[in-house]
Amino acid sequence: MNVYDLMNETAMGSYLTRREWGFIDGFLNDHAVGLCLDLACGTGRISIPVVQRGINIVSVDYDLEALRVLEQKQNGSLEVVRGDGTSLPFRRSVFDCVICIQAMGNIDPELFIRECSRVLKRGGYLLFNISNKRSYKCVIHRVLSRHRIFYRFTFEDVRRCLEDEGFTVVDSRGYNWLPHQRKSDSTLIPYFARLEEILGLERLPAVSPHLFIIAKKSGVAP
Repeated sequence: MNVYDLMNETAMGSYLTRREWGFIDGFLNDHAVGLCLDLACGTGRISIPVVQRGINIVSVDYDLEALRVLEQKQNGSLEVVRGDGTSLPFRRSVFDCVICIQAMGNIDPELFIRECSRVLKRGGYLLFNISNKRSYKCVIHRVLSRHRIFYRFTFEDVRRCLEDEGFTVVDSRGYNWLPHQRKSDSTLIPYFARLEEILGLERLPAVSPHLFIIAKKSGVAP
């Protein structure tokens, strides 16, 4: 297995991928999407299942090696482009949907949302996640981690950026309450995940450690 996929194969990585794909899959079940952009696609943990649903997708990442791994996996069945979320190499109003998972910590939110608005059609959707500054994990992160790219924004911060660019938040779900890092293989993870579900913690986006957000661009889709 390549090094890019190792962190997605741990018990915690599998939990996160399952939750994030569950949100995306539910959206795709309810919306007709002709062309989708997977921004910060990595080696394709989101792009591949989207393609398998028969949806056209363009996969974008700045990491050339990750893109090579994705190309090898798919053997030309999707379009792979190098780029980043603040300067996308596409014309205006191309995509029905933009998906961006596990990347907001590295991107200026205002530039990212503005660029997504530019490439989305009227009435198009932006699906992405953030780590929430207003959560218990932020406190732990500030004490134990040297990295400062995570837990920088609150739900309110991101909502304001979206509204400034003409988006409306149509859904927001909380997750990742589990007291583990992505590299963890703890046998307790399935039990904590089940408890998160039983308690309905996804309904507390304002204080959830991670948020999955669906926002709609203003205007009526042609």
